[in-house]
Amino acid sequence: MKKLILGVLLIGTFGFTSCSNDVLSNQREESNTSIVEPLAIPKTILNFESSEDIIKKVDSIKMLKQEKERVIFEKILLRNNLTLKDLEEVGSSTKLDKEETLLIEDIKKDVIFYHKEMLNSIHELRSEIEFTSIQSIADEINFLKLLNKKKSDSLFNKYRDFLTKDKFLVYALSNSKLAEVSNLEGKLLLNKEEVIYNSNKKLSKNHGKVPGDKIDFKTGILVNNSFFAVTYHAGWREGGFQLNDHDFLYSELRSFITVNGTYLPYPCVIQTSLSSKSYFYKSAFEAVANIGAKGVVSFNSVNSGIISSNEVPYFNRFSNEVSYAKGHVTGICMFPASGSIVTLIGSKDF
Repeated sequence: MKKLILGVLLIGTFGFTSCSNDVLSNQREESNTSIVEPLAIPKTILNFESSEDIIKKVDSIKMLKQEKERVIFEKILLRNNLTLKDLEEVGSSTKLDKEETLLIEDIKKDVIFYHKEMLNSIHELRSEIEFTSIQSIADEINFLKLLNKKKSDSLFNKYRDFLTKDKFLVYALSNSKLAEVSNLEGKLLLNKEEVIYNSNKKLSKNHGKVPGDKIDFKTGILVNNSFFAVTYHAGWREGGFQLNDHDFLYSELRSFITVNGTYLPYPCVIQTSLSSKSYFYKSAFEAVANIGAKGVVSFNSVNSGIISSNEVPYFNRFSNEVSYAKGHVTGICMFPASGSIVTLIGSKDF
C-alpha cells in the first residue's frame, strides 16, 4: 500500500499566488499536457418537447462529463504511482503510517496537470455535443482561475447576468439540470414556443427567485488542513419551470486544494458514514424540535471526482415550504498527491 499522510508537513513556499501566470510558465515545459483551444461552435438554442426530454439530455451530458472526469482521475493516480485500490485500502484501514513530508513542487505539477486536463475535457465535450451551455462556461471559469486568471475574470464579467459565485466556485444561475442545456443567453425552448430565461434580470414566476436559483441552507468546511479541503452543502434547487415539475433537495461534498485562501477544485476519494445525512424542515423551530422533517438526503461517497451530489425529488410548487436544514456528515477524504495519499478525517454536525 502506498504511504498514507495524516497531518501533512509542507516543505517550501507555495508560489502560485493569486493565480498563476507565473506558475503556469514555470511548469509549462515540465508538463506534456497542453490546453486544447475550443473549436468555434455556432451559438444555438436547444428545443425540447417535454421536461422529460430535458432531463434525459442533461443525464446524458452528465454521464459524458463523469466519464471524462473518471479518466482524468486515473491519470492523476498514474502520475502518483497509485491505483484506486490503494485509496480504498487506506479508507478501510485503521492503521495510519507516521507523518511524512509532502513536496510542494510535486503538488504544483499535479494541480496544474489536473486543471489543464479538465479544461481540455470541457472543450472536447462542447465539440462532441455541438453545444456550449452556460454551465460549460461556469466550468471553464473555475478551471481557468489557476491557469489564466485574467481570462477567467473576463469570462465571468462577460456572462455575469447568468452566473453567480461564492468563496468556493462560480455557478450558473439556473438549476444544474437546466444549466447544462441552457445556451449562453440562459435560454432554452419548449415545443419551439416557450423561451426560458435564466438570468439576474428575470425572476421566477413560481418562487419570486431567479429560475433554478440554487440555495444552500447549510454549507461549511468538513475538513481542512490549510491545503486540502472538503466542503459540505445541504439545500434546495428548482428542478424545472412547469407546475408539475419537481424541485430537488440535495446533499453535496466538494473537494479542493486551497492556495492563499483561494479554493481550486482537486479530486479525491471520500468515504462517508451511514449516518451522514441532511434533514430538511419548514423552519428552524421544527428543526430544533426535531419534528416534521420534509425530506432526508444522504451524503454519498465519491470515488473519482470533485463533487459528490445526491438529489432527491421534492414536489413543492406553490410555497417555499422547505427553508432550513440540519444534519451530520463524517467522511474519510483521500487525496492523491506528491506520490502518496493524503488522508483527512472530518466529522461535523450542522
